[in-house]
Amino acid sequence: MFITPVSGYKASLYKHDNINRKEAIQHNFNYLSNDTVSFAGKIPAAKQAINVFDKYNPVVESFRTYNLKIHNKEIAKKLQESYSSETFSKLFEFAEKKGVFDLNINDSTHYITTSLIDPKENPLMGKLIWVTDSCRFMPVLKDRYPEAAVPLMENMSTFYKKQERNFNKIINNPLEYELNHGWPNTAKNGIGHVFNPNNMTTHKWFAHTRLESPGLYLQTMGELITDGLNGAKYGYKSAEQISQNSIDAIANVTAYLKQIAYPYGKSTGAWEEQTFMITPSSDVAIINEGFRKIINLMYSPTKNPEILKVRQRLLSSPNGNVFADEKGLREMLKVGEHRIRLNSLEEVPRHNIKILEMKAKSDEVLPEYEERILDGALSFIPHTEKFSDDLEKDAFQIINRMELLQTGDYRTPELVRENGVIRYVGDRYLNMTSGHQVNETNNIGKKTEAQWFMSSDISKSYGIAAQRLLDKIEKYQTCNRQTMELLDTAIRKQTEFINRAYARITGKNSYKANGKACPAFQIPEAYQAVTNSKGEVLFVPGTHTPLGWAQASLYDASKLFSDNLARIEKLNL
Repeated sequence: MFITPVSGYKASLYKHDNINRKEAIQHNFNYLSNDTVSFAGKIPAAKQAINVFDKYNPVVESFRTYNLKIHNKEIAKKLQESYSSETFSKLFEFAEKKGVFDLNINDSTHYITTSLIDPKENPLMGKLIWVTDSCRFMPVLKDRYPEAAVPLMENMSTFYKKQERNFNKIINNPLEYELNHGWPNTAKNGIGHVFNPNNMTTHKWFAHTRLESPGLYLQTMGELITDGLNGAKYGYKSAEQISQNSIDAIANVTAYLKQIAYPYGKSTGAWEEQTFMITPSSDVAIINEGFRKIINLMYSPTKNPEILKVRQRLLSSPNGNVFADEKGLREMLKVGEHRIRLNSLEEVPRHNIKILEMKAKSDEVLPEYEERILDGALSFIPHTEKFSDDLEKDAFQIINRMELLQTGDYRTPELVRENGVIRYVGDRYLNMTSGHQVNETNNIGKKTEAQWFMSSDISKSYGIAAQRLLDKIEKYQTCNRQTMELLDTAIRKQTEFINRAYARITGKNSYKANGKACPAFQIPEAYQAVTNSKGEVLFVPGTHTPLGWAQASLYDASKLFSDNLARIEKLNL
């Protein structure tokens, strides 16, 4: 989560001449005493904050091709070089019993806490609701809290219904969206994605251009309706149970994303920072899947009377005419799928800007466009997208893409680090240099970007590659040497990254980056760089521990790993 720092706050830090600037810049914490701007939380005294980290010492285990820092000693005893379905089940079940996947659901409001932290540490993070995070909880909710999924998403629908005027503004004139400025504080034409649950007011600091959120909303609602009406234990049980707010919100979101031509619109991407002038690849993939779910709901052959009722209600919604244009929706999805296969090796491809330049008038002054080469969000794309109709070629592509996150290329370093995955090179959010100018005198080491939870998402991507290969083997009842070599690579790397993800679970008697006691057996949003009293840089659990999205990500990756292991054993491979 990110909010652009308030303009000019750095100057106010040093406005008094008696502040030792050199000393201040050497310390690792943002010096706002209550930093609700960068979400660092309330910072304790610098000396106290440094000393609590002196004894922090994760277990280091050596595996065949990698070393691993493991932050929980009990978890360290259970990680293995390779697993059978039985041995991994023991690890998975152990984590469940320890509460690793427990979510905090409010029984009266039906919201789920984004990060279960003391509100005094960060009032905003403990209070605000993100549409993205709410949708990302679904893997855990479907299995462990199935009755909580519908009420939570009804809340999201009510939030979107409240923004109907904003939806209609863009639907009726997409140019209003196209003319947004390039930074969050001015990108106000669009739809909010984070809000105060007490009054459903969109938070003023966040851009209205995070397209990932409405894409996830479509995915989730499509699943809860279709699966629920077809007998799943989660989801809607009748067409009547779906509120009119939800019907209208689904129609509004679909029309909105179609009208702005989402594959080449603009968006903040997964991290809600700046508004890129072209939709990041990971956002396109998420919206593609949302469109698939809605197209399936609306047009797949069915005699289910409840689904037929839902279709009629959607068509009767004020913006329901979008569903009368099946061809238009399918064509927009084709454009999105083409965008993924064409150039999604990069999060924000520079050469996509040529499309915008072609659309511009000859006398029009275009803003400066920024590309994003590697981004941790690229690990999400294989979860929903195919890069080839050939199962083996598709698996090969997934493996190569995940390898790029580990090695980098000539333009950018790797994103996979010892304690997680950085969002992108040079990320300053939750970074020890956040809010301070980096210069020659600060003695801060390189590679201090916060290390996030996407290890589990990379594991899932490798798992999907393995799943594709197992599908091929089952289909043809045979396999060649190349298929087996690819499967071996996919399973080996899925195992490595499931280990990397479990290694991030917090241990006992530790402290978070803000100096507060850290709960054990939890999954941090990120591991953050701090310095101990010797000036050594080390990574400890971040302020936002636990993060519900991170919990759901590991749960989802664990389920796929379990499934793949069971299939391999069944096939005697």
